[in-house]
This record gives sequence, C-alpha cells and structure tokens, in this order.
Amino acid sequence: MGPFTTFRIGGPAHLFYRASSVPELAEARNVARDLEIPTFLLGKGANIMLADARFRGRVARSEAGGIEFLDDRRVRTGAGVAVLPDLIGATAARGC
Repeated sequence: MGPFTTFRIGGPAHLFYRASSVPELAEARNVARDLEIPTFLLGKGANIMLADARFRGRVARSEAGGIEFLDDRRVRTGAGVAVLPDLIGATAARGC
C-alpha cells in the first residue's frame, strides 16, 4: 500500500479495489459486506501510515473526485480530490 500513501509506507493488501465514483464505491462496499470481507477505505493516502504487514481484507481506494461549492463558506469534495493543488486552487480562485 506504500505507493498509495503520502509517506510511501505500508505493506500489501490481500485485495485492492479502485473506485472512480461514489456509486461504484457504494456497490463495492455492499458486495464486501455481503461476503463479510473486512474493508478499509482509503482516500488520497495523506496523513495516514499503514502497517508493513499484509492487510487481511480489502482496501478500497476512493478515486471519486469533484469539488462542489455549497455556499460561500462550505465545500464538499470526493475523497479522491488532491488537496494540493486541486482543492486549494479551486477555493483560492473563489476567494475562500
């Protein structure tokens, strides 16, 4: 999992899944729950350190993007949005 974290630390996962949309991620969650597969949800991998040991379950990486401005003070993003430069650039461009 190291290549998917900011610090490049972490061992492999037994199963790995990349979801590019929220509905895809929800469907993958439902399947894993039905099959009783332990799942860890991973976004961009910032501010997280994973063990070097193999994760016995599935890591679901959310690559769902999108930046939605709810009003002048609130922003909603997908877990796959890069904080730098995407989110900071978009909010700065709007004067937030």
